Amino acid sequence: MSVNAVKKPIFVGELVVYMDTPEEARVIEIDCRYELNTTANSCTCCTYRFGSRRDPKFQCRHMAAVRKVMNGEVTVESE
Repeated sequence: MSVNAVKKPIFVGELVVYMDTPEEARVIEIDCRYELNTTANSCTCCTYRFGSRRDPKFQCRHMAAVRKVMNGEVTVESE
């Protein structure tokens, strides 16, 4: 992940990812309904909280978006 990605909006489908640090992000629905604290391994969304109880390897779409940014699959548009 580019250091330029920290503190800048990165669009990943219908989600906007703001990397606060190289390891943690705020993920916002494009219509601004929810702001979630997300890392590559955890999320504050209810989908993750319930899904991870059934399957410890469960990954919500917010975590997947953060992983895409961290892996450089999606970058800041001005880069």
